[in-house]
This record gives sequence, C-alpha cells and structure tokens, in this order.
Amino acid sequence: MRRSRGHKRTGKLNRRLAELDKLSKDDLINLVLELEGHIPPGTDPFPQPNAVRSFDLGLSWEPREYIRVPEGVAAQCETPWRLIWVSFDLAHPILGLDVYGDTILGRATSDEVDQPDLDLSDYDALAYGVSRQHLLLHPTNQEIQLTDLDSTNGTLLNGDWVKPKVPHVLRNNDTVALGGLLFQVRIAARPGSADGPPSEEGPPA
Repeated sequence: MRRSRGHKRTGKLNRRLAELDKLSKDDLINLVLELEGHIPPGTDPFPQPNAVRSFDLGLSWEPREYIRVPEGVAAQCETPWRLIWVSFDLAHPILGLDVYGDTILGRATSDEVDQPDLDLSDYDALAYGVSRQHLLLHPTNQEIQLTDLDSTNGTLLNGDWVKPKVPHVLRNNDTVALGGLLFQVRIAARPGSADGPPSEEGPPA
C-alpha cells in the first residue's frame, strides 16, 4: 500500500524526536539558544560540563507587567528589587517581579495548605517537580537572598545544589532551578540604585 506524504512526514518527525530524546539537558538548552540566535552555533556557554552556570544571554525581552510580591505585607526595603525571570522553556511567559518583602515561590494546590506567595503553576510547576513552598526570596536594601525551603526536588544555583535552609545571595544573570524548572534571573533595578525606584508605567529604560 502506498504511503501518503503525511505518513512520511510523521515518520521523519518521530525519528527527529527520538534523536532529541537522546540529548542531555545541556545539549537541549544549547540547541534552543542556537535556534533563537542568542549564541553563535557551536559556542558552549557553559564553562563546566554537566552544569548550568551563570551567563548573559543578551536578552532584550521584557515582561508584560511586574507583579508586586508579597501582597498586603509591609515593605522590608525602601524600594523593591525588580527581577526578570526568563524561563529556559521559551513557551513560558517572562516573569517580572517587584519584590518588597519575603516571598515564597512554589506551587499552589486546591487544599489551600502551605500556599506560596507566588504560584508557578502556569510554568508547569507540578511536572517540573516544584514543591508547594519551594524557595524563599529575602530582600534587604543591600542584597537579595534565596533559600531552599527543604523542597522535595531541591534547588540549583548556577548548576550547584544549594543546602536547604541556607541563604545564598542572588546576583544578576544567575541561573536558578526549582526542581527541573530552570530560569535565568536578571536584576533590572535594586534599592538605592542609579536606576531609581521602578515606575508604574513599566521597567526602567
């Protein structure tokens, strides 16, 4: 029986998907970045094997809005830390945060127990193994820290596991993985910086 063009395309697609399935996580990320034109083909942005390290993608993307977190809590710093979280899954929207105080990132559930301040369910948090209360952001006027809250699948900072309940300073262009949910974090503005406090109209120029 003669095969249609549609069958041929499906077979070719299945073979390509099987090839992609054999690639490592780093190879997949590298491939996506090459396709998006962020790095020259053949360039390895990861200075150490088997680790996702801090690097600058040169992204010009901006979030549609900045979410104030946490809601209804007195500010712990004079002006917020303005953060841009870019997911390595390019299908996810860019996440903009104005962090005014201690903020728990995680995955909300229907039973309303241990709900996070910021729900990452729209980023496929369950599939990526994000815990209900996974990560704490703690801002001060001098720095912003992240702390793993003894999550089930752990947190990686620039490819290294962070010890639960131990604060780590978050820096511009750091990569942060909550379980398997991987972000690059850009610091757009900080308290007392030359950029000044974020305006309501959008991110600083």
